[in-house]
Amino acid sequence: MTASGKPLPHESAQGHVTGRALYVEDLPRMEGEAAVEFVGASTAAGKIKSIDLEAAKQSPGVLCVLTHEDLGGPNHFGPIIPDEPFLAEGEVAYIGQPVVVIGAETSEAAKRAAALVKIECEPTDPVLTIDDAISAKTFIGPERRMQRGEVDRAFDEAPHVIEGVFRSGGQEQFYFETQAAIAWPDEGGSLRVHSSTQNTTETQAVVAEALGLPLHQVVCECRRMGGAFGGKETQSALTAVMAAMVSHHTRRPARLVLDRARDMRITGKRHEYKSWWRIAYDDQGTLLAASINFYSNGGAFADLSTSVMERTMLHADNAYYVPAIEVTGQVCRTNLPPNTAFRGFGGPQGVAVIENALQEIAQRLGLDALDVRKRNLYCDGDPKRSTTQYGQYSEAFSLCHDAGRRRSAAQQPGSRYPNLSQ
Repeated sequence: MTASGKPLPHESAQGHVTGRALYVEDLPRMEGEAAVEFVGASTAAGKIKSIDLEAAKQSPGVLCVLTHEDLGGPNHFGPIIPDEPFLAEGEVAYIGQPVVVIGAETSEAAKRAAALVKIECEPTDPVLTIDDAISAKTFIGPERRMQRGEVDRAFDEAPHVIEGVFRSGGQEQFYFETQAAIAWPDEGGSLRVHSSTQNTTETQAVVAEALGLPLHQVVCECRRMGGAFGGKETQSALTAVMAAMVSHHTRRPARLVLDRARDMRITGKRHEYKSWWRIAYDDQGTLLAASINFYSNGGAFADLSTSVMERTMLHADNAYYVPAIEVTGQVCRTNLPPNTAFRGFGGPQGVAVIENALQEIAQRLGLDALDVRKRNLYCDGDPKRSTTQYGQYSEAFSLCHDAGRRRSAAQQPGSRYPNLSQ
């Protein structure tokens, strides 16, 4: 018996609707469970001169006060480039960056101890914007480049050329459940971690690496997430590591759940972009050449920014054939929390630029923007006009475009395309 075409309830629907579904903060407290707190950097950029932990260690109810020196493994991680410290060492790179982790009997005791930690920093000038990073030449990874055709010649011979700068802002994922994790000791010196994460395998690997444990001695699980949208693909790791550090050192369960304000301050967002573009076209609005230079704000560390940029570059043409095209991409390193995955993963930042340019071309020529888009679509069945600049064969764009026009026209009385609604 097939389920195809039948409405089936989500396996967790009843729990979600009734409120019986348990998220990390809802899980019952374990016997002897420690509360976890951390102290973050108070400046966006600077060198750590000293860290005074004595008063915090003597505070009532404190179980442990930990720094990067208490990690059993290396103090750097990253899904592509391992440049991000678990706990700041030597310098700080963004406001709120974790420096000291505290385990205590209660949340109140942990917060009191955190207030007693004294971190002396020598501030340096922060790099906060894409323009600042370009001026200072602070980048993450190499510049990436794609090209097809004789771009300079196409621009020289084109009847029309326009150019501009397109800015797309960042965006907070705003998942309902904030970053959260519980860690507890298991037999044989192993650990179990319950994390609100999109990637349990990566969380397992990162916790094991940070603590210097074999992979098989860490087990990570995630029953459900209260949203993620990319924000918990890599950035759930820090919360899990801090909870695991306290559990590993105290041999007690430990829990860390970020409050909303702190979560929004220290976690990465969708990447902000600034893109310089130049487009050549003819009197009918047909694209002849394009040059697009993408710059993204990657934040302090690499995270997934280089892959996000590559995805942007692969979406620079969207659904349109450009015979001569040059695309470059550069990730800027700034003193902000490292930006990360977000639905679309760089695609929207690329698509928005070419769509903006096509709209401007239509306005300058006095043509309908829908017709200009249709004229430039990849052409099904044409070997030349159906291949992207990176060698992928594209098809069905015209069919999808026409279907969208028909559905739109059917919902709009008096549409200029009444025949398409049939």
